[in-house]
Amino acid sequence: MFSNCSSLTNVDGLSGMDTSNGTRFSSMFSNCSSLTNVDGLSGMDTSNGTDFSYMFNNCTGLSNVDGLSRMDTSKGTNFRYMFNACSSLTNVDALSGMDTSKGTDFGYMFYGCSGLTSLNGLTDWNVASSQCFESMFEECSGLTSLDALAGWNVASVGGYSTFVRMFRNCSGLTSLDGIAGWNTASATRFASMFAGCSGLTSIGGVSKWNTSKVSDFSSMFSSCSGLETVDLSAWDMSSVTNLDSLFSSCSALKRIDGMSSWDTSNVWNFSYMFYRCTNLEILDLSGWYVKNGSYVADMFQYCENLTTIYAQNWTETNTEMLSRPSLWCYYCPFRGNGKLVGAIAYPRTSANDSQSAYWQFNRYCNHTDGYFTSPDARQ
Repeated sequence: MFSNCSSLTNVDGLSGMDTSNGTRFSSMFSNCSSLTNVDGLSGMDTSNGTDFSYMFNNCTGLSNVDGLSRMDTSKGTNFRYMFNACSSLTNVDALSGMDTSKGTDFGYMFYGCSGLTSLNGLTDWNVASSQCFESMFEECSGLTSLDALAGWNVASVGGYSTFVRMFRNCSGLTSLDGIAGWNTASATRFASMFAGCSGLTSIGGVSKWNTSKVSDFSSMFSSCSGLETVDLSAWDMSSVTNLDSLFSSCSALKRIDGMSSWDTSNVWNFSYMFYRCTNLEILDLSGWYVKNGSYVADMFQYCENLTTIYAQNWTETNTEMLSRPSLWCYYCPFRGNGKLVGAIAYPRTSANDSQSAYWQFNRYCNHTDGYFTSPDARQ
């Protein structure tokens, strides 16, 4: 209705507008970049509204939403991109009374709200009907805590895009303790959920989550450069198929506990899993079964301080995969690992074509000592 009115600074003149029959408020003020407040909407009747998607999308000048404190959203199902890129918004306290009980899609709702420092206004939201939190708070770099979301009921949240990128690049977050109690029994994908959260020093808050149905952990903690130790021994990995870039570029990570017992029998993608984990010294993967892995490209690349990988099943059952470098997508998983020494040798291939995966295999693999050590050697 007022979409792309980039010079609009206030909506005071709309106080008497009859919107009682309105069902779709989608993109109503989208790209009104000069709008600073919505006080004039305090009396707007939205009782029949179902679609609030993009309503204030890219209102980059919007600094408060006090005018929405009495907005009736009891029939609302779609809140996707509602406040997307509202980078001047500092708090959402005025949204504490929003009825979100029928909301099914919260994807990108606060994406790019980099000025947000608190989510206290969302504490009592009922999100039990939601099927999508995709990128909901992505790029909210000013957030320091998720404590306000502790009471959210996410037990029924499943589907393809459920938690994908939900807190990606929330670089101000230091802890995940606030969401430790979330029931994630229905979750199927955590891809990039906390990727780029460089301020995190602990992920203890999610270490007890129910992961029994999760198939995709790709990039979940990628570029969490503040993490030093993690313990994921309680995670059920029986459904996982994709571990691509899980800890990629976690440059401060020194130790990962609890991985030795992970069930990796269904995993097809291990690529970049520990890529540039430059402080890792020892990995215990002794219980892993990886013969079904189709992609291991750069799995351990540039782990320059890694000295030992304990791996029973790798050495006993996965020689076949290591002798099929075509699975590596032309990138040896061990490049840049100058300190890594194992106890199992691998044969060279006969191919020397510089464009082939076999050439990479010959060039970068340590055929004399290999890369894996039997767990029997542990002290």
